[in-house]
Amino acid sequence: MPKKRAKKVNHEPFQTKGNGSGFVALHWDMMDSPAWSELTANDIQLYLLFRRKHKPDFDYNKPNGSNSNNLTMPKVGRDTGRDNTGRYKDVAHRGYGKHMTQAAFDKSIDHLIELGFIRKVEEYPRRLRKPIIYGFSEMWKYYGTDAFKITHNDRRACTVRKMMGADKTRIGDPEE
Repeated sequence: MPKKRAKKVNHEPFQTKGNGSGFVALHWDMMDSPAWSELTANDIQLYLLFRRKHKPDFDYNKPNGSNSNNLTMPKVGRDTGRDNTGRYKDVAHRGYGKHMTQAAFDKSIDHLIELGFIRKVEEYPRRLRKPIIYGFSEMWKYYGTDAFKITHNDRRACTVRKMMGADKTRIGDPEE
């Protein structure tokens, strides 16, 4: 009779409850980068929520294998049901609402975009009530160099309006 193989354990006891949960890998060069040192605690928390939603596909020849350019972050995720304690059963679908306020989210997502970690892929008019689609960006690698560029297409529309001063004056008002 063949021997039974012991189940391979690739985590230490303090890392998980042992129920086969997933994990988020962060590379040291990202954590040691000048852009990472500019992040606040809320920025890091939001970035980790995005990384948790990321489903990598290591076959890079497959089209649409990864969702790295198709990420949304709702305030409250779809309700997959709650357990008897009132918590979501499937915590992967929770949004940022449990972790931060709308103002903190807006500030953090804009900061992640400005530092080159996240970019806006697609944004619909607000009247359509569709979420903004985000994607991961490699621009953080170039932070602090001449190659670092964040375009208006990478930013959310409300951020671009603020930068251009559209929130302060109406179009057509005389300049002071």
